[in-house]
Amino acid sequence: MRDIKTLLVEDDEHILNSVAAFLEEEGYSVDTCNKKDFAMKILADMGIDEKIATRKVTNLSGGQRQRVGIARVLCNYRNAFR
Repeated sequence: MRDIKTLLVEDDEHILNSVAAFLEEEGYSVDTCNKKDFAMKILADMGIDEKIATRKVTNLSGGQRQRVGIARVLCNYRNAFR
């Protein structure tokens, strides 16, 4: 059975920091990966550009919030992006 983890997102947290924090929770080492660059790549793949990634969660539309959630889930499959 797969471990399911939840990482809550604070309303005043920036999207990029939220995804990068999830990478840290998943065990990414600072030495092996620049978490924010990798998080930005995943967000860009989901259609979230840098301008949106610096917004706070409360400033996103429902669809954008869903895409950020999917990006966080994809962090579990980080080997697929290498």
